[in-house]
Amino acid sequence: MTIDKEKLKALAEASGSDEWYAAGDLRYCDDKTGETHGLHHDDGRFIAAASPAAILALLAEIERLTKFEDWFVRLDQVEQSLAASFKAERDQLKAENEDYKSGQERYEQIIEDLKAEIEALRKALGEISGQVDGNIRCAVRDVVNCRGDVQDIYGYCDNIDEIIEAAMAKEKSHD
Repeated sequence: MTIDKEKLKALAEASGSDEWYAAGDLRYCDDKTGETHGLHHDDGRFIAAASPAAILALLAEIERLTKFEDWFVRLDQVEQSLAASFKAERDQLKAENEDYKSGQERYEQIIEDLKAEIEALRKALGEISGQVDGNIRCAVRDVVNCRGDVQDIYGYCDNIDEIIEAAMAKEKSHD
């Protein structure tokens, strides 16, 4: 059912009284027969309560609530816009987080590779130390002490050079 609020308002404003008849005095006239009829008691109380002032107050309340309805529609639009914005920002942060995780995994792999490289270099230094301690020192001591059966120190130096070259070749392959 639609209500012509403007017409109802005009009728209520044009009414000469803010109060209606007492409930027991309400009667109406049948336009076709001209007879006067009384109203049912409950109808009379309702009609008496529906005074022009009450109608104007209801119309004012409807108008006030209609303004709120507009605000609620706007608020819903803002909420949807914010929700979309927050979802987009959340998705962007998730993507950035995945990038950081991927970068962290790459750095962790680089760290593992560097640890392996350090271990390989330590092993090479250990081999060099073995050549120095096990062979070169002995050969130098024999030379200093003028022993006749001195070992060939050049062969040991060549071994050290090979160890160094192999370690450096591994390092260059990681670049």
